[in-house]
Amino acid sequence: MNFTNTQKGKCVLIYLGFDYLHFRVTNGIITCRCQQSRSIKCKSMMKTQGEEIIQETTSHCHDSLHTEDKGQYCKK
Repeated sequence: MNFTNTQKGKCVLIYLGFDYLHFRVTNGIITCRCQQSRSIKCKSMMKTQGEEIIQETTSHCHDSLHTEDKGQYCKK
């Protein structure tokens, strides 16, 4: 699991080749949506607390975008 930044400076979580965008924070738990959630309506989401993955919901409806995790940690 890595965090990096988009070209616009937004935080992206990269996990198992899939990109997740920050969606909301509730009680210290960060919820991220698949980056493809709007363009192809992928329903996959992930919840993290710090560096720990708490929950990953639903499978992706598309192939992964990366063959391996790359990137630097972004400011949270």
